[in-house]
Amino acid sequence: MKKYSKGTTLIEIMISLALISVVLIFMFNILSDLKVEDRESTRGSEDSVERASYTRIIQNDFINLGLKSISYCSAPDSLFCYSFKFNNNTTKNLEIYTKDNKGVIVYNNEKWTLDSTTFNKSKAKFCYQESKQQDPIHNSQGVDAKFQLIKIYIPTYLNPSTSRKLDLELTYTTENPVTITGISADCS
Repeated sequence: MKKYSKGTTLIEIMISLALISVVLIFMFNILSDLKVEDRESTRGSEDSVERASYTRIIQNDFINLGLKSISYCSAPDSLFCYSFKFNNNTTKNLEIYTKDNKGVIVYNNEKWTLDSTTFNKSKAKFCYQESKQQDPIHNSQGVDAKFQLIKIYIPTYLNPSTSRKLDLELTYTTENPVTITGISADCS
């Protein structure tokens, strides 16, 4: 007499549980990775907004106040310190440093903190160029104007393991002479 079993055996249940456990482990790892990516993306977005904010403020000062001179200054713990003197004889300093694995930018005593940011001092550049070009306003008179281009470029990375960049790039072009003190130009 043959006996037929209509239920599942203990081995079948154990194999099913083992397979479900493996699938759950993979899903947990994927969700964990997605959570980390989301957190990094949020930090990157917040840092991008901060970057746009301080860049706009500095650029507006260059344009509205008129840059008269730039010199290198010293500040405790700073990687970079530039002192900007404007046509109205005000002076504002730009200090950049890293503290507690966060990038810190201070301009005119206003401070921005960028999460998990590092600055690459070895690739930073200060560029100062002069060029004579025909002035488009006085083009018919053949007048050449002397333009000065000033660029400050400081590579900034959200995390050393990623390639996301939040570089500090400041550019200023003027016809008025700008005095540069204590800074060597690197326009390569």
